[in-house]
Amino acid sequence: MLHRPHSDPVERYLKEGHMSTAGKKKTPKRLFKDLFDLKNTEHPPFIPLVYTYASRVSKMPVDEMLGDPTELSRSLIMAQELFDYDAVISHYDTCLEMEKLGSCFDWVPKDIRGRVGSRPGTSFVTGRPFADCRAGSMPVVLESASLVSATIGKDVPVIGVLNGPVSLVRRILDEHRVFGESRDELKGRLHDVQGPLVDFVKAYCNQGVDAIWMIEEDWDCMGKQDIEWLQPIYTTFFNVTQYYDVKAVVAFHNYDASNPDVYFSLGADGIYFGGEKSRELPLHRLADLMDKYGVCVGIGCPVWQSEQTSSDEKLKRT
Repeated sequence: MLHRPHSDPVERYLKEGHMSTAGKKKTPKRLFKDLFDLKNTEHPPFIPLVYTYASRVSKMPVDEMLGDPTELSRSLIMAQELFDYDAVISHYDTCLEMEKLGSCFDWVPKDIRGRVGSRPGTSFVTGRPFADCRAGSMPVVLESASLVSATIGKDVPVIGVLNGPVSLVRRILDEHRVFGESRDELKGRLHDVQGPLVDFVKAYCNQGVDAIWMIEEDWDCMGKQDIEWLQPIYTTFFNVTQYYDVKAVVAFHNYDASNPDVYFSLGADGIYFGGEKSRELPLHRLADLMDKYGVCVGIGCPVWQSEQTSSDEKLKRT
């Protein structure tokens, strides 16, 4: 969810003129616009990643849903209508862009999708083992975003998801490498993937999305000393979104919670902090940074692993 701090709720309610609408509720689209215009909002927008659960709502196997843009869009719309949350997020896949990168660069293994899916460890985003992550298809995801936008986009924001460049390159080369000793290699690879990622950003924008949600699943290796050379890479993405009047959010899931200043200087319209580390965020410091940079901030709702496991088991039995 993304939210901006506000004053006394009663004072805010009267000041923003909600009484004059005779109880009429703002659409999620208007709420989303107010958020990025840095206006006080009726409530923090709730924007979950629901693509796997959406398959249960539509009673369709995940693999089948991810193979058909019409079924994927239908499932996402059904889930949004059922739970009435404030935006629809396209499918998140840890290696969605890798097939394209594998055809562009020799340093990307041709079987990279299989390697990512078979390695040990869990996703910082979903909390599930990488082996359980379902692989999507970029053409299917893009067409699905277009269908969702055409169907409910007038009232509900549609958000396109991409992997961020740092996490994407680390995932390809080896997530466990110590990049502190090989910054030059990392810089070169990041400049390589910049072009294809810009193409994906443009493709999403042309599908009519309201925002790009760029997930940096593991940014833990990056620090304040890296911002100077990282910023131009992200600025390229943000220049594209600004041209299309699309908002850009960078979502971090493994980060230094004690030093949030670093993440604001990238220049995004919004910053999202997810995962268990969100419990450690200095909220008063975040409020000061929001005012300083004029940037929206989102904080995820962390779920304990035991709770996630219990929930998964219940879903399997239903």
